[in-house]
Amino acid sequence: MKKTYFFLIVIFFLLLFISYGAILKYHYDIGGNKYKYLQKISVFFADIPFKAKNYLANQYTDDEVKRINNKKLKKKKKFKKNLKSSREELLLISRYDGDLKIPVVEIRDLNNFKVLHAYKPKIKEIYEKTNLNKLEFETLIKDKGFNKFRISGSVITSKGELIFHNSSPIVKTDFCGKIIWVNDNDKFHGSTNLDYLENIYTSSRKFPFSKKVEFFVGNNYLNYEDDAVNILNQTGKIVFNKSVTEILIENNLGHRIFSQQNFNPDPIQLNDVATVTINGPFFKKGDLFLSLRTLSMVILYRPSNNKIVKVIEGGFNFQSDVDIIDNKTISIYNNNVFLNHKNKQIISNNEIVLYDFNTNTFSKKLENVFKKLKINSKRYGSIEALSDGSTVIEDTENGRILYLNKEKEIIWEFNNLSNENYIYNLFNLSVIKGNQINKIKNLILEKKQLC
Repeated sequence: MKKTYFFLIVIFFLLLFISYGAILKYHYDIGGNKYKYLQKISVFFADIPFKAKNYLANQYTDDEVKRINNKKLKKKKKFKKNLKSSREELLLISRYDGDLKIPVVEIRDLNNFKVLHAYKPKIKEIYEKTNLNKLEFETLIKDKGFNKFRISGSVITSKGELIFHNSSPIVKTDFCGKIIWVNDNDKFHGSTNLDYLENIYTSSRKFPFSKKVEFFVGNNYLNYEDDAVNILNQTGKIVFNKSVTEILIENNLGHRIFSQQNFNPDPIQLNDVATVTINGPFFKKGDLFLSLRTLSMVILYRPSNNKIVKVIEGGFNFQSDVDIIDNKTISIYNNNVFLNHKNKQIISNNEIVLYDFNTNTFSKKLENVFKKLKINSKRYGSIEALSDGSTVIEDTENGRILYLNKEKEIIWEFNNLSNENYIYNLFNLSVIKGNQINKIKNLILEKKQLC
């Protein structure tokens, strides 16, 4: 009799576990509307281990960005200048300060790397202006903290206003750091670019999904990262928002994300939206170059008619940045990453790849320099070419910036070291050029009156 009861109990729990698994599969894979009450109960219990892990991790994790590695780099200098320079441009650098233990954005002199102005946004105020009840931002404070908030995608306007995000709302502050607006429509990420009217171009994670996307991914936020192209005006209002998934589907390229061996919940990774400001034989003013990292693809997209004008691929892998060189050439920062059978990322060095629309060919720039200097960030990275042939290189994951002259000699090197010789992350870099230079320099001179 006891054996019979034991057998029945085993059968009961076996059926219970099978039913529980079936409900979870229905919830996550299909996203159907049946058995809603049972779905809620099942998901509640399934989430307990993850919530417990996150809670414990949050209790014992310092609110700071971790060092790139735990080795003290005693042989490296924080700043080493080798050659003279007399350029007018300024640098905008977003980085983690390992001594202050906070993220900072600085305007620095290109020639001597002197800090001319520093932004220290009030992260707490950003949270206060964010709807933390939205599904996207329920764990924002826990995930981003106050001192470890990465000020990513940072750019400044001609008024010295700072715009940034961190897989978070997008924020604009004035020159003195006072928050002007916070847009929490989506979770914004990737690079940020401005056009000549200072409209803002960036990417975000779009939710809720459109019916067209929901057909493939269901309606659960955790199922899929639906990257979107965004254009915002100066007041922070979104004037254009379009899902890249929809763009691919509507241009007969949906198979690139939904006809693979396995479903990928993050198949796009839109990390750069570069706006075209000139007309030419191959692209027009208002077109956008979209860098789709996971697909190792750059597309030329025309928002005016929702058409993909050209797909560019084959000469790069897991790229980070796209720049327009002239009316027939673009530059691509190629992270040059491959995955092996263990799903481990393999990289030798980064590359600068030029694509020529006229000949439909790729070429490489600074190839030997990148190899010699071991510039090898797996993610991120950028290059800024100046009019005299000199170059500023952001080697993000190695925490360094290099300034080279046209002969490819190192003018100076900056390593984001703390006073204890630990290396910390860079978040992004840009060069302040053209008409913006004098406007920003005047703001710096007037800083005492302004702030």
